[in-house]
Amino acid sequence: MRVVGLDLAGKETNESGVCLLEEVDGVKSVTCSIQYSDQQIHDFIFDVNPDLVAVDAPLTFGGETRECDRLLANYGALPPTLPGMRSLADRGKKISESLSEKNIKSIEVNARACIKILGVGENKEYGMQKKIMGLDLSGDVNTRLLTRDELDAVCCAITGYLHLAGKTRAMGDEDCLIILPQI
Repeated sequence: MRVVGLDLAGKETNESGVCLLEEVDGVKSVTCSIQYSDQQIHDFIFDVNPDLVAVDAPLTFGGETRECDRLLANYGALPPTLPGMRSLADRGKKISESLSEKNIKSIEVNARACIKILGVGENKEYGMQKKIMGLDLSGDVNTRLLTRDELDAVCCAITGYLHLAGKTRAMGDEDCLIILPQI
Protein backbone atom coordinates (compact mmCIF):
# COMPACT_ATOMS: atom_id res chain seq x y z
CA MET A 1 0.00 0.00 0.00
CA ARG A 2 1.27 3.46 -0.92
CA VAL A 3 -0.17 6.71 0.41
CA VAL A 4 1.13 10.22 -0.13
CA GLY A 5 0.51 12.90 2.48
CA LEU A 6 0.73 16.46 1.21
CA ASP A 7 0.94 19.52 3.47
CA LEU A 8 0.32 22.00 0.67
CA ALA A 9 1.54 25.59 0.89
CA GLY A 10 -0.60 28.39 -0.50
CA LYS A 11 2.17 29.61 -2.81
CA GLU A 12 4.75 27.78 -4.90
CA THR A 13 7.49 29.88 -3.30
CA ASN A 14 6.72 28.35 0.12
CA GLU A 15 7.61 24.86 1.32
CA SER A 16 5.10 22.04 0.87
CA GLY A 17 5.78 18.92 2.91
CA VAL A 18 5.38 15.62 1.07
CA CYS A 19 5.44 12.15 2.62
CA LEU A 20 5.24 8.71 1.04
CA LEU A 21 3.97 6.12 3.52
CA GLU A 22 4.56 2.68 2.10
CA GLU A 23 3.64 -0.64 3.68
CA VAL A 24 5.54 -3.71 2.53
CA ASP A 25 5.20 -7.04 4.35
CA GLY A 26 3.61 -5.31 7.34
CA VAL A 27 6.39 -2.75 7.72
CA LYS A 28 5.31 0.88 7.36
CA SER A 29 8.02 3.24 6.15
CA VAL A 30 7.93 6.98 5.46
CA THR A 31 9.99 8.99 3.01
CA CYS A 32 9.65 12.76 3.32
CA SER A 33 10.73 15.76 1.32
CA ILE A 34 10.06 19.42 0.71
CA GLN A 35 8.67 20.46 -2.66
CA TYR A 36 7.80 23.89 -3.98
CA SER A 37 6.24 24.00 -7.43
CA ASP A 38 3.13 22.21 -8.60
CA GLN A 39 5.36 20.45 -11.14
CA GLN A 40 7.67 19.13 -8.39
CA ILE A 41 4.67 17.89 -6.40
CA HIS A 42 3.14 16.23 -9.47
CA ASP A 43 6.46 14.59 -10.37
CA PHE A 44 6.82 13.18 -6.85
CA ILE A 45 3.26 11.84 -6.80
CA PHE A 46 3.26 10.46 -10.34
CA ASP A 47 6.66 8.77 -9.77
CA VAL A 48 5.42 6.83 -6.72
CA ASN A 49 1.92 6.11 -8.16
CA PRO A 50 0.12 5.98 -4.79
CA ASP A 51 -3.18 4.32 -3.95
CA LEU A 52 -4.30 7.60 -2.37
CA VAL A 53 -3.14 11.18 -1.78
CA ALA A 54 -4.24 12.86 1.47
CA VAL A 55 -4.04 16.64 1.04
CA ASP A 56 -4.04 19.25 3.82
CA ALA A 57 -5.74 21.94 1.73
CA PRO A 58 -9.27 22.66 0.57
CA LEU A 59 -9.97 20.56 -2.53
CA THR A 60 -13.36 22.14 -3.18
CA PHE A 61 -14.27 25.76 -2.66
CA GLY A 62 -17.15 27.82 -3.96
CA GLY A 63 -16.34 31.11 -2.25
CA GLU A 64 -18.32 30.64 0.98
CA THR A 65 -17.57 28.96 4.30
CA ARG A 66 -18.16 25.24 3.90
CA GLU A 67 -20.00 23.04 6.41
CA CYS A 68 -16.88 20.93 6.92
CA ASP A 69 -14.94 24.07 7.91
CA ARG A 70 -17.58 24.99 10.48
CA LEU A 71 -17.43 21.48 11.95
CA LEU A 72 -13.63 21.59 12.22
CA ALA A 73 -13.41 25.02 13.86
CA ASN A 74 -12.88 23.34 17.26
CA TYR A 75 -9.70 21.75 15.89
CA GLY A 76 -8.30 25.12 14.81
CA ALA A 77 -9.09 24.70 11.11
CA LEU A 78 -8.95 27.94 9.17
CA PRO A 79 -11.76 28.58 6.68
CA PRO A 80 -10.79 29.04 3.02
CA THR A 81 -12.66 32.36 3.00
CA LEU A 82 -9.73 34.06 4.76
CA PRO A 83 -7.59 36.05 2.30
CA GLY A 84 -4.45 33.97 2.88
CA MET A 85 -6.39 30.73 2.54
CA ARG A 86 -7.93 31.54 -0.85
CA SER A 87 -4.67 30.92 -2.70
CA LEU A 88 -4.33 27.60 -0.84
CA ALA A 89 -7.88 26.64 -1.81
CA ASP A 90 -7.22 27.51 -5.46
CA ARG A 91 -3.99 25.50 -5.47
CA GLY A 92 -5.57 22.54 -3.67
CA LYS A 93 -8.45 22.41 -6.13
CA LYS A 94 -6.04 22.57 -9.08
CA ILE A 95 -3.86 19.76 -7.72
CA SER A 96 -6.89 17.59 -6.94
CA GLU A 97 -8.19 18.03 -10.48
CA SER A 98 -4.82 17.12 -12.02
CA LEU A 99 -4.61 13.98 -9.85
CA SER A 100 -8.12 13.00 -10.88
CA GLU A 101 -7.14 13.33 -14.55
CA LYS A 102 -4.42 10.71 -13.89
CA ASN A 103 -6.89 8.47 -12.00
CA ILE A 104 -5.16 9.10 -8.68
CA LYS A 105 -7.65 9.38 -5.82
CA SER A 106 -7.28 12.26 -3.38
CA ILE A 107 -8.99 13.13 -0.12
CA GLU A 108 -9.05 16.33 1.89
CA VAL A 109 -7.64 16.11 5.39
CA ASN A 110 -6.81 18.71 8.02
CA ALA A 111 -3.36 18.28 9.53
CA ARG A 112 -4.18 20.20 12.73
CA ALA A 113 -7.18 18.01 13.46
CA CYS A 114 -5.30 14.82 12.54
CA ILE A 115 -2.41 15.75 14.82
CA LYS A 116 -4.79 16.29 17.74
CA ILE A 117 -6.69 13.05 17.11
CA LEU A 118 -3.50 11.01 16.66
CA GLY A 119 -2.14 12.51 19.91
CA VAL A 120 1.15 13.70 18.43
CA GLY A 121 0.79 17.46 18.91
CA GLU A 122 3.77 19.36 20.30
CA ASN A 123 4.99 22.95 19.99
CA LYS A 124 8.49 21.90 18.98
CA GLU A 125 9.17 19.75 15.92
CA TYR A 126 11.45 17.40 17.86
CA GLY A 127 8.74 16.60 20.42
CA MET A 128 6.20 15.97 17.70
CA GLN A 129 8.61 13.77 15.79
CA LYS A 130 9.38 11.79 18.94
CA LYS A 131 5.66 11.08 19.39
CA ILE A 132 5.30 10.09 15.73
CA MET A 133 8.24 7.70 16.17
CA GLY A 134 6.05 5.84 18.66
CA LEU A 135 3.54 5.03 15.91
CA ASP A 136 5.52 2.07 14.56
CA LEU A 137 6.95 3.77 11.47
CA SER A 138 10.39 3.31 9.94
CA GLY A 139 12.24 5.51 7.48
CA ASP A 140 12.91 9.24 7.61
CA VAL A 141 11.00 9.78 10.85
CA ASN A 142 13.71 7.71 12.59
CA THR A 143 16.79 8.83 10.66
CA ARG A 144 16.73 12.63 10.48
CA LEU A 145 15.01 15.68 11.92
CA LEU A 146 11.95 16.55 9.88
CA THR A 147 10.56 20.03 9.28
CA ARG A 148 7.11 21.01 10.55
CA ASP A 149 5.77 20.74 6.98
CA GLU A 150 7.18 17.22 6.63
CA LEU A 151 5.73 16.20 10.01
CA ASP A 152 2.33 17.53 8.97
CA ALA A 153 2.66 15.54 5.73
CA VAL A 154 3.42 12.39 7.76
CA CYS A 155 0.19 12.91 9.72
CA CYS A 156 -1.70 13.41 6.45
CA ALA A 157 -0.20 10.18 5.09
CA ILE A 158 -1.14 8.29 8.27
CA THR A 159 -4.71 9.55 7.90
CA GLY A 160 -4.75 8.39 4.28
CA TYR A 161 -3.44 4.99 5.35
CA LEU A 162 -6.14 4.73 8.02
CA HIS A 163 -8.74 5.76 5.43
CA LEU A 164 -7.78 2.86 3.17
CA ALA A 165 -8.00 0.59 6.23
CA GLY A 166 -11.54 1.84 7.00
CA LYS A 167 -10.49 3.63 10.20
CA THR A 168 -11.58 7.18 9.44
CA ARG A 169 -14.69 9.31 9.58
CA ALA A 170 -15.87 12.02 7.24
CA MET A 171 -17.00 15.43 8.43
CA GLY A 172 -19.03 17.74 6.22
CA ASP A 173 -21.74 17.45 3.60
CA GLU A 174 -22.14 16.80 -0.13
CA ASP A 175 -20.11 19.95 -0.94
CA CYS A 176 -17.11 19.06 1.18
CA LEU A 177 -15.87 16.10 3.17
CA ILE A 178 -12.80 16.23 5.36
CA ILE A 179 -11.42 12.85 6.41
CA LEU A 180 -10.23 12.40 9.99
CA PRO A 181 -8.68 9.44 11.83
CA GLN A 182 -11.06 7.40 13.94
CA ILE A 183 -8.96 5.72 16.59
